[in-house]
Amino acid sequence: MVGVASVPYWVYFRLVNTQTNTLSYKVYITYDIICGTSSIMNLVMISLERCISVTQPAIHRNLSRKTICVTIAAAWAYALVVASVSRISGSYLEWYPIFVSTASFFLPLFIILVAYALI
Repeated sequence: MVGVASVPYWVYFRLVNTQTNTLSYKVYITYDIICGTSSIMNLVMISLERCISVTQPAIHRNLSRKTICVTIAAAWAYALVVASVSRISGSYLEWYPIFVSTASFFLPLFIILVAYALI
């Protein structure tokens, strides 16, 4: 989703349409954050699943299909919440870039590093 839709629009907004206050740009930014965050959160879920499979094989063996579906849905829900925070107040918040980078990169990075350290 990032490569097919997000990157071409990024190129479009950088080369053709440089206005950043348009509705289409705000929709693009929200879509980009959803795609990027959900991608990273799915990597977090994979690292946690691998950690459980190595450190707790009995628990991993008993994971149901429902549990796996819930974790995938949780990754997407997390991405939707992160992307929607700026839209709640109706304006672009000054602290929003810091929030997105922390919630979408630094926190997932920490969780992945801990999971692989445990492995």
